[in-house]
Amino acid sequence: MLLHRNAPGYAAVTLLVGLPLVIMLFGGIAAASLWGLQRYAYIFADAELQQEMTYAMQRVQGDLRTARQVYLVRAGKKSRLEVAHADDQGKVQWQAYYLNNVTGVWKLVYSYDSHPLTGNHMLAGVTVETFECRKLGPNLYAVVLRGRSMVSGHSYTLRTLTYVRPGVKGG
Repeated sequence: MLLHRNAPGYAAVTLLVGLPLVIMLFGGIAAASLWGLQRYAYIFADAELQQEMTYAMQRVQGDLRTARQVYLVRAGKKSRLEVAHADDQGKVQWQAYYLNNVTGVWKLVYSYDSHPLTGNHMLAGVTVETFECRKLGPNLYAVVLRGRSMVSGHSYTLRTLTYVRPGVKGG
């Protein structure tokens, strides 16, 4: 027996059938939106990881290529690289690259603990797992930089060989 639109209880039956369908529809839309937001956060975090690692590696490579003196202090996967440059007046200035732990986040810093090159993004934290620099030959240095996104858990590794000018002092 079908209810006619004018029959008593028609509105209640319509509500009993239609309300769960509307709730399921909006619940599905909300779940899909949250899933999309999470995917966006992962993509954003991975892009930030890649950008920070690339910038840091370019900075290290640039300093190595123009160095007058290079000194390495190795401690496993946490190297310390010290590079000397001459400024416009011929005065030698030293920069150091090393890992520094700040509240559980390893950051690659430049010269001082207060100059981090990585790990400062609030929504897409990056921790550096490896900064390794090795001298392979008289003018050839191998640099490895590996970071991990604290949001997505993905890691990103850069490896490079950098040739320094002949006559550069250090080891």
